[in-house]
Amino acid sequence: MAVQRGYITANPLTGRRKALFQAEPEKNPTVLSRVEFDKVLELCPNDKWRAMCKIAYNAGLRRNEIVFLSWDDVDFDNEVLTIRNSEDHKTKSGKVRIVPMNKDIIDVLKGLRSGMFKSSYIFRDSETEQRFSKVFAKIVIKAEYTVNEKNKFSFHDLRRSFGTNLANKGISPKILQELLGHSILKTTMRYYVNADMSQKKQAVNMLLEHTA
Repeated sequence: MAVQRGYITANPLTGRRKALFQAEPEKNPTVLSRVEFDKVLELCPNDKWRAMCKIAYNAGLRRNEIVFLSWDDVDFDNEVLTIRNSEDHKTKSGKVRIVPMNKDIIDVLKGLRSGMFKSSYIFRDSETEQRFSKVFAKIVIKAEYTVNEKNKFSFHDLRRSFGTNLANKGISPKILQELLGHSILKTTMRYYVNADMSQKKQAVNMLLEHTA
């Protein structure tokens, strides 16, 4: 663009595109235990926010996947959520996926069913579209999960907690990939890097076992 506008005569990075990309140090992931997550739930301002947090933590949905959930996406009989494309929202991979609901999600959504006649969307309103990050940041601060006066975790970390906690329980990478809606397995495998120390110790101690 600078060449086209006549600011410079030649592009100094021609043939050296890799020089444009600098690897950033990997950030320490924030994974909430059930006890820590319960503290977040206690500080949610209302049932709607408790429901959104429970879906992120128990089903691993992305923020916009939750905001744009409609009642038509909820199948209480088969206990599943359908993450689909719509005019207002496209899934990140462009694919539809089916995610099972556990009892926590089923109970909290049934508690919100009285509002299903007011809107086809479960959560979408001006607050969730315009003030989502600010509202969740207040919950984080009240929960005292802060570092250097900055949020220690974001709403997306609830999804990361879902992935890492399932990985720690031995769920296969392929199943986890399908649950999270990742296009490639490499993305899913990041959750397995964060396996807890007890698993790592068990792994290295297997080398001491005697085999016939």
